[in-house]
Amino acid sequence: MPDASSVLSESQTRGLWRYLRYLGASPREAAALSERVPQDLADRPDWGDEAGRLALLLEEGRKVLLAGMQAQGRKAPFKSLEEAEADWEAFAGADGGETRLDELREGLGELESAAQRTIELRYRRRCSRAQIGRRLGQPVEEIDPLLRGAESRLRQVLFPGLSDETRTGRDRILDLALREVLYEQPDPFPEVQRITKPTGPPSGMAPALTPARAKAKATDPFFNDPFANDPLEVSSSGEVEPPPPPNEGPDPFKDVRGPRNFPQIAHYRIDGEIAKGNMGVVYRAYDPKLGRSVAIKMMLASRETDPGLRRRFQNEARALARLNHPNVVRVHDCGEHQGSPYIVMALIEGESLQDRLDRKGRLSGKVAAKFGRALADALIHVHRQDVLHRDIKPLNVLVDRDERALLTDFGLAKDMAHNPHRTSVGIGTPGYWPPEQAYKDAGPIGPHSDIYGVGATMYALLTGHPPYGVGSTGQILARMKDPIRPPSEVAQGIDPAIEAIVLKCLARRPEDRYGSAGELRAALELYQRNPDRVPLGANSSPSVPTLGEGEGGDKLLWGLVAGLVGLSAVLLTIAVWLLLS
Repeated sequence: MPDASSVLSESQTRGLWRYLRYLGASPREAAALSERVPQDLADRPDWGDEAGRLALLLEEGRKVLLAGMQAQGRKAPFKSLEEAEADWEAFAGADGGETRLDELREGLGELESAAQRTIELRYRRRCSRAQIGRRLGQPVEEIDPLLRGAESRLRQVLFPGLSDETRTGRDRILDLALREVLYEQPDPFPEVQRITKPTGPPSGMAPALTPARAKAKATDPFFNDPFANDPLEVSSSGEVEPPPPPNEGPDPFKDVRGPRNFPQIAHYRIDGEIAKGNMGVVYRAYDPKLGRSVAIKMMLASRETDPGLRRRFQNEARALARLNHPNVVRVHDCGEHQGSPYIVMALIEGESLQDRLDRKGRLSGKVAAKFGRALADALIHVHRQDVLHRDIKPLNVLVDRDERALLTDFGLAKDMAHNPHRTSVGIGTPGYWPPEQAYKDAGPIGPHSDIYGVGATMYALLTGHPPYGVGSTGQILARMKDPIRPPSEVAQGIDPAIEAIVLKCLARRPEDRYGSAGELRAALELYQRNPDRVPLGANSSPSVPTLGEGEGGDKLLWGLVAGLVGLSAVLLTIAVWLLLS
């Protein structure tokens, strides 16, 4: 077998190493694959084409890495691999990012000293903004704009000419590039404690918490690393080691050979994993018959023997089959593969509302109303088909590239046409479920329960968290005994009109909420048209268009006024004539 150093250059090897790190490999994994993949490809007939060699390396490295990660039950750090690839190509160019890293070194040197210290603490020491403020003796309000400004300048260095709006992988490339550059230099903050983590690839961290890790979590103020899912290599002293040479380290995926580990489901070719939950896994797949990419939701093998979960999975397929609406993810097919049920759905290229919240923070009232109206539109159709969703939350709302919101994940949906009886309590997600889904004596479950879910989702968009915060199920249930804090008491700058709509959706008694999804949509339409006309107060009458609302209503109102004026004139004329006669 040829030696890797004899078949590709050092810059190509380092470029492959960076690419694998970017896709989620640990330094050790990336080093092992950077050694193995060229050896595997050296005998291929197209290997001699030097112009396409790096592209071939990246493609094969990605296949082996993603297959190995799936075999270990890990997820790639991207929702959209295509968008991640576009970011990588903009950064790497022909030399695997060497030119951009040289420019990044210069860009770091041009920053003001305070910005340099902030970048060092954030990206080398993994400190939070509050921790940076304590180290530098500055309030966190001053750290945030300083850090954002420095990151924006450095992002422009890595992606010249591109908009500074963050895409899937741009911040991740900035993080990895800064780490590689910063680790070349002596640590200017040796007194700051290092986050200590177990050595080895991420699969070795599967057990809950080792005693040493539990102790570190309890005592180390810098333990809570925002990049904890991207393990660093640490020495026995706890110091982060620089990226290892490409030819060092064991091969963690020696038994993995590309995408052959992915299942073939019916005639669909599986290209990778999108997400994984307690009940099922969602794959990205390709339908060769129709020539399109799709999403396939498949029940986990470990849950196939549970008759309740299997019935719930079948109910989801049955419910989705009846739905056909622009704001509901569409189902194309369903069936069983080797005893495991699956559902084939439209592939939505985008992100969930929860991803949007995590990436951007709380959203404006106008944006919350736009997404709330889309959900109300979806529910009008869903409820007409006698289906209840019962689990509306930001994670179950996808936003495509055209900013269209689509309701998804009908795993807890109830078919009221076939089973109209009272459903069990405890169905849904704590924090987003209404009282009637949490308590037995809180009233019947119905369309008003989904309206509560829309209100809870809009509340989260406005404030950054659900109405009763986050916590365990017991904590949420305890808080639900108290009134919901209005969004304006949680966050600043919230329009009273959108707050009134949200609070009406979240009324404790179902009869105090909007009577239907149509009434909710009408209220949100009115807010988008004229916020000043939205009745304030959670218990106000339903905000539906009245006689004077809308273009048709205005004409009718003025017609009635004109008619009353004319009638008054006629009556006055008759009265005068009677008096004079």
